[in-house]
Amino acid sequence: MLGLKNDFKVMPTPEYVYIKVDHDFRSGEAVRAEKGEYVKVGQPIVSYSGRYHSELRSSVSGYIEDYIMYNDYGTMESEYVKIKTDGKQARWEQLQPPEIKDRSDFLRAIASCGIRGIEGITLATCLLIENDELDNLDTLVVNAAEWIEYGNLEQTIIKKDAETIIDMICLTMKCLQLQKCYIGVIENRKDSMACLKWYLKEKELDNIEVVPLQHSYPPGSDRLLVFETVGELLDARMLSTDMGILIANVVSFSALGRYIKEGIPVTHKLITVTDQDRTASRDLLTPLGATIEDIVAYCSEDNEFPKEILLGGYNVAHLLKNYQLPLGRDNMAVFVFDKSPQNGDADVRLECSDCGVCRDNCSADLDPGQIYKTFMANDMEGLKKTGVETCAECGRCAYVCPDKNPLNYIVKIAKEMLAEK
Repeated sequence: MLGLKNDFKVMPTPEYVYIKVDHDFRSGEAVRAEKGEYVKVGQPIVSYSGRYHSELRSSVSGYIEDYIMYNDYGTMESEYVKIKTDGKQARWEQLQPPEIKDRSDFLRAIASCGIRGIEGITLATCLLIENDELDNLDTLVVNAAEWIEYGNLEQTIIKKDAETIIDMICLTMKCLQLQKCYIGVIENRKDSMACLKWYLKEKELDNIEVVPLQHSYPPGSDRLLVFETVGELLDARMLSTDMGILIANVVSFSALGRYIKEGIPVTHKLITVTDQDRTASRDLLTPLGATIEDIVAYCSEDNEFPKEILLGGYNVAHLLKNYQLPLGRDNMAVFVFDKSPQNGDADVRLECSDCGVCRDNCSADLDPGQIYKTFMANDMEGLKKTGVETCAECGRCAYVCPDKNPLNYIVKIAKEMLAEK
């Protein structure tokens, strides 16, 4: 169904975007653009004053139609700015690189850049802790190990922006007075490690180390990442900052570099769109606030809309009930089923070699292969007996599966099915 190849595409500007207003990080009074106001790409729509200035920026040029409440995933409502685009993508004239002289300038740049929520834990963690806690930080751990099935976003970004990433790591360490940095990369991503190591050698940086992470478990978890890089075990009641460790995602440094060097804040999101057979995959640059329906329609070669769509990334995926959900900064992948697995369609039955690797690596002592086969047989009674409802959804089974079956996504659909019975 998807006409995708392994190349980089830029999505055309949709007719409408819906940009989420992140109330949970606001401080001070909000200044909002008025309904009917014309805005441009990168222009602040909602600005918060307070200890750290925060800004929500437009991803398109066009007119603000309204501020609306929208149901995210059937559990809660959030506020969105609805913008009717004009297709011109005119850039806001006042965009310019920030001047960084000290830590205060650096923190303001992070807030204005819009990197909060890009991928997992970001540099915006700095905005949530007090100055005395910042003074106690001494180590930076860079997460270049976020895992999404069939996606290579981080590899794409590292190959493209390796020098910028290293430059921004150095700036972060200088402004926050950090002594050591570890960059965790999954061990089979040789090209990514080679790019980073080349620039570290070229710039003669011996306080930044690239650490290969074992290829046996999705290592994007902050606690696992700290253990694999620094060798410290985080107590369940502790944050990394309690141990003087700041965690940031490699994608954040790429975005921060674009803002500091060119004055361009985060207005677009690079995501992976993948079909069920893993024969079609595309890294797609998409304006924030584009709906999932618009994204999938752009990627479709025909007029047949998929039967199931999952939205998410490492350890986080949602079976969508409403395809009008807008793309947010925390979304990493769109996984498309052009036949509904819930109906047990024969041509959706992906191969399973019954090798048992998923069973041996399951953190909940389940048999993911059996869950998969029972699910494909549409055997609801058998599915309940597999214990799928106790699955922790850690993603380890899909990560080690030699057949590359979407086991963790199947689990999510299976849980939905059982909940509806």
